[in-house]
This record gives sequence, C-alpha cells and structure tokens, in this order.
Amino acid sequence: MCEFLSGLISDDGNTIKIDDFTSHENTRILLNLPTDWGREFEWTTESVDSLEVRVPEDHPHNKNWYKACILASYPTRKDLINAFIKDVARLGNLYLYGCTGIKKLPPDLKVSGKVIGLDDKKY
Repeated sequence: MCEFLSGLISDDGNTIKIDDFTSHENTRILLNLPTDWGREFEWTTESVDSLEVRVPEDHPHNKNWYKACILASYPTRKDLINAFIKDVARLGNLYLYGCTGIKKLPPDLKVSGKVIGLDDKKY
C-alpha cells in the first residue's frame, strides 16, 4: 500500500520520479512509465529511518544502496517534497494526507485540482 510520501527511483539510482505523493501506480500512469521502471520507495515520517525502498532479493543493489542514492540528493523528507511539489500540483489534485512537514502551501504554488489533507481541510 502506498503512503505519503511515495516515489520511484531508477534502477541505476540516478533519477527520482514523483507525480503523485501517495501512489507509485499513479506516478507511473501520469508519466507513462512501464510497470518495471525503477524501485518503489516510501518515506512515511520525517525520520530517515522511515525511508524504505522495495527491492527484490535477486536485484543487483540492495535497499540501503538506493536509500543512500536518495539521501545524497534529498537529505530530508522536506527536501524531497519541496523538489517535487510543483510537478505534483501541476498535474491535478494534491493529496497531502500523512504529510506532517507542510503547515501551509507556498503562495505561488498553482494546483490544477484540489488540495486535500492539509490540516484535514479541502481547499
């Protein structure tokens, strides 16, 4: 099951894709990615310990290798959210259930759909 914050990291560890903060599947659909593109990850709290990457046992890299790749570019969950929030908002509804790091949205953020889950309000 997907949680806030969900994303994909490429098999080589160089590219992160997020176009729906709560769904790996929706990110794949929105970006036209094949089902075997990359590894799914979730970062469910502000703690680095909550960052989990799903990797098959027979894969050449383990979850800690992918975790290090993510943390090298985005040392905090907030950094990752800030890096992708405009892309996610541009594509439609912005689901923020489970997001503990955002207290208000940037004033220049344009959301093409609804903002749902920030302080449990619908905007």
